[in-house]
Amino acid sequence: MNRKDLLARAVIDYYAHFPASMREDILHTQEVVSYTRLIAAGEGEAEAQIELLECAAWLHDVGCPRSKEIYGNSLPVNQQNTGREVARQLLSEHEAFSASQKEWLIQVVGTHHQYKYAVEFAFSPLFEADLIANVLSGYHKPEQAEHLFATLMKSTTGRALFRSVVAKP
Repeated sequence: MNRKDLLARAVIDYYAHFPASMREDILHTQEVVSYTRLIAAGEGEAEAQIELLECAAWLHDVGCPRSKEIYGNSLPVNQQNTGREVARQLLSEHEAFSASQKEWLIQVVGTHHQYKYAVEFAFSPLFEADLIANVLSGYHKPEQAEHLFATLMKSTTGRALFRSVVAKP
């Protein structure tokens, strides 16, 4: 198994320790991983960067189950704070990532809902993928979708994907 697959397995195993209602988050994660790859590849990212972005996508919501236990919710600020520590723990078991890659992954988990950091830390494909998945799941109200599209979807591939999967029939 490559490092991305090993990390994906570790994330799935991590979610398995929580009640079934919390394990539903893994479906969202898988969706975000797929959209992240599509957007990053469509924007011409190098394969090594696409793989790292996919790893970040696997990790992006690992703070949700613990946030729900501690705070009773998974609001972005709570899940990002708890997610940093969970990501640090999961990554400590993987020697295939360099120290700087691990720190970048942890930083992404801790800021993945913030557009400013998506640009600053170069994880816009993940940010856009998560936005699409969140709109589809009903996390954002339908009337917010157009505003989110106009203000936060910057890549050509992300915009096209958003239009394809979120557009009304």
